[in-house]
Amino acid sequence: MSESHPPWFSQPPRGPAWLAWLAAAGWLSIIILTLPKARDIQRYVAAHYGNSAFQWITVCAGAAALSCVVFGALTGRLRLKWWNWGILSLLAVGVLLSMKKMQAEETFHFVQYGMLGYLLARAFHKTCPDAASYIAAIFLTATLGACDELMQWVLPTRYFDYRDIRLNLMAGFVTVTAIALGVRPSYVNRHTTPRGLWIASTCIIAFLTITILTLSGTPMIIEKIITRAPALRPYLANEGPLAEYGHTLFVPDIGFFKSRLNAAQLWTIDEQWGSAVAAELDKYKGSENYTAFLKAHPPGSSPFAHEVRVRLFRRDHHIRIAREESKQKNRARALNAYRVAFRENAILDKYYPLSVHASSYNLDDATRQEIATGASSDPFYFSPVSKNLITHFTLAQAWAAYGLSCSALLWTATVMAHRRRNRSA
Repeated sequence: MSESHPPWFSQPPRGPAWLAWLAAAGWLSIIILTLPKARDIQRYVAAHYGNSAFQWITVCAGAAALSCVVFGALTGRLRLKWWNWGILSLLAVGVLLSMKKMQAEETFHFVQYGMLGYLLARAFHKTCPDAASYIAAIFLTATLGACDELMQWVLPTRYFDYRDIRLNLMAGFVTVTAIALGVRPSYVNRHTTPRGLWIASTCIIAFLTITILTLSGTPMIIEKIITRAPALRPYLANEGPLAEYGHTLFVPDIGFFKSRLNAAQLWTIDEQWGSAVAAELDKYKGSENYTAFLKAHPPGSSPFAHEVRVRLFRRDHHIRIAREESKQKNRARALNAYRVAFRENAILDKYYPLSVHASSYNLDDATRQEIATGASSDPFYFSPVSKNLITHFTLAQAWAAYGLSCSALLWTATVMAHRRRNRSA
């Protein structure tokens, strides 16, 4: 039995550092080049092999990686302690549990950015083989994953999603953590060096920077950019804004909902402009004119009218569902649909009364009594209308946190690097 470890466990990767970085860049290029055709590839795979094929590819990739570790342990080329196996097992279980909550194609992020995380860790180990290289690899993977999403935002066939940024970060974290705490390459210094600290801090700041830039992509800021650079309109106006901020409001006995306006603003606008909004609603009457109304009243410039129309659409849609389910004797589904319609209508009555009551969308007494069967004491209804609004913090608070975080990172890296140099001296 050989006592020598495989090169990737006990010795730095073979070849020059630039070759390791080239491998990472090559894999990233594959990810980027497939972006425009990703939906076509997804449809092809789903049509010929089933949508679950993505899950199986991900599971097989993870199983292959674990098999390499098991093979190394069984042949004596890799010595793992019980807690190494524990960490690897926890990571594997965590990924499997997360996959259960994802759509099948989303699980492929673990393959794409898990491999990128591995290649970046390998490249960092050639550049600066210390403990900080793992942190650098995780956050550089996350940064590149965020850039991937920004590219999708400007592509007409793709869309931006913060959830995908989180998945990319998770994929890099799982892979790099498995290497750092599971396999634990012996050639990597378990302590940090001044150079490693600065590299890791730079990667973290890069991720924070791309994050704050996406959080700053509000309708107002995007419109200002387009005004100053009209040539960017086909790209920046291709999809909705990157971020919108608002408020979470509570209606007693009804539940919660989000809005770009606070309660006082909703009531004031409804009182002053409710009749005009009602006229606009009737002008675009009918579900066939729903999209045209939203285009004429985008959330950035007409948040009140936009929100009231979306909420009306959700209410009426669930009334239709409830009636169809009632005809088919599906009482539970009908009651649930009536519950949604009743609560959306209650929100409209409380915060958009004049706009709705002065329009043809106002429900008659018979329909109100009909949807009242969905009235429930359950207080945990959370309307999905405008659910993507950021309500936990403001953009100013995000920038303040960004500035403080970057300052703290730079100060910490400076102090720790200074102490390391003093110890070395």
